[in-house]
Amino acid sequence: MELVWFKRDLRAYDHDPLWTAARHGPLYGVYVLEDDYLRHPTTSPLHVSFLLSALSALQEQLRALGGELHVARGDVVKVFQALHERHGITRLWSHQETGLGFTYDRDRAVAAWARELGIPWREFRQHGVFRGLRERDGWADRWHAEITADPTTSLEGPQWCRPDDALASIPSLAELSLSRLPEERADHPEWEAGEHLLQTFLTERGQGYQKGMSAPEEGWVTCSRISPHLALGTLSFRHVFREFMSRKVALKEEPKSPDRTAWQRSLQSFGKRLRWHCHFIQKLEAEPELEFHAMHRHLRGLRPMPDDTTRIDAWSTGHTGYPMVDACMRSLNHNGWLNFRMRAMLVSFACYHLWLPWQLVSERLARKFIDYEPGIHICQVQMQSGVTGINALRMYSPAKQLLDQDPTGSFVQRWVPELAGLPVEQLASALPIGDGAQASAIDYPAPIVEHVEATRSARSKIWSIRSRADSKLESQRVYEKHGSRRRPDRAPRDGKRQR
Repeated sequence: MELVWFKRDLRAYDHDPLWTAARHGPLYGVYVLEDDYLRHPTTSPLHVSFLLSALSALQEQLRALGGELHVARGDVVKVFQALHERHGITRLWSHQETGLGFTYDRDRAVAAWARELGIPWREFRQHGVFRGLRERDGWADRWHAEITADPTTSLEGPQWCRPDDALASIPSLAELSLSRLPEERADHPEWEAGEHLLQTFLTERGQGYQKGMSAPEEGWVTCSRISPHLALGTLSFRHVFREFMSRKVALKEEPKSPDRTAWQRSLQSFGKRLRWHCHFIQKLEAEPELEFHAMHRHLRGLRPMPDDTTRIDAWSTGHTGYPMVDACMRSLNHNGWLNFRMRAMLVSFACYHLWLPWQLVSERLARKFIDYEPGIHICQVQMQSGVTGINALRMYSPAKQLLDQDPTGSFVQRWVPELAGLPVEQLASALPIGDGAQASAIDYPAPIVEHVEATRSARSKIWSIRSRADSKLESQRVYEKHGSRRRPDRAPRDGKRQR
């Protein structure tokens, strides 16, 4: 049988391994729930709940094609060995995966097993990320050629292998000994309708994307929110790009108007972020050690692991005494999603104001983001925490972000209801508890740190390293390995920015 191994590509359409394998013989589709994944510190019930929902949707797609998705739990090599002993695997088919250390080790183990038994394993690129890439020059052209390639199709439906010992069905959270999600999050419709989210973004919600994507309330409407579906592969990246380009072409045919201009600007911004998606994953593909070590070698060990969890817990639960930070964290804890600028602010606050190590911050946030994509997440946290050595230090002011992105205070007062009724100026002052009787009536903590003092200290510590000659040479090395080539004459940035 032709074994099709589903990983983070949970769809039947635009799936090169599935449809290429279908040309060779009867198919057997399998997904393995790995204990290493279920136990990993970045995995939460939120992720597993979405995964199980995606597996159910994939099961329906395969059944519509006359097939079946077989789900196993345990070690991938042992699962494949058992299948091979019972039925004989002719070839193994899958997409490449840029993931965490345990997936890298697992893929090496699968490759060794396949070689030993003489089973060919063919892997396909799922998007514009290239394995074995030695330099970034020319990456953008290769990316464009990859994602505009036609998907593999078949004029006939696939044949399926139907052994009588089908693997287990899709389990529940309880069967996996995982806690049930709160009732309001258990059946979140936005997690399931990826194609609906894409189409409504491109034709309805996305007009205000360029202006609205930075604000947490507007961002929920104007951002695409397809990132969870790209992370699990329930939406094909090539499909998203094709639909995006079709919409751009259609707009050119419309009469000139302010609405058309707004749409064109928003789609231009969205297109940049589609490129950034693969640009960041390529960094982790090129240097898997980034999961554990800072990109800039001289900035490794910059922040010590804290002796207690007081600061990380206050930040993680939304009780820092900074209303905009706490509102964003509480919103994230409830929804599993937050717009990019507010994510950056959360990382900035944790790593600069609270001086927490980026690895600890990365792990805590990974559990909260339903769209956790290791390559993007890890590299973004490193960038926002100042350990890449080639990016400006983005120290976000919570007060400025509140006034800029929530000028009426409605978002803060929704998620931090103990501050309801206070004027925006007081919310932004970082002293929202007031004085006297007002203070005793509001159950909200005082600021955990002082903004100016904390950021001044963080900037001084980082620049004492980055200004050294040997550190500048290391920054150049990082840039040559990971920097964008869209402007090749641009040197590594040495800016200081208050955002």
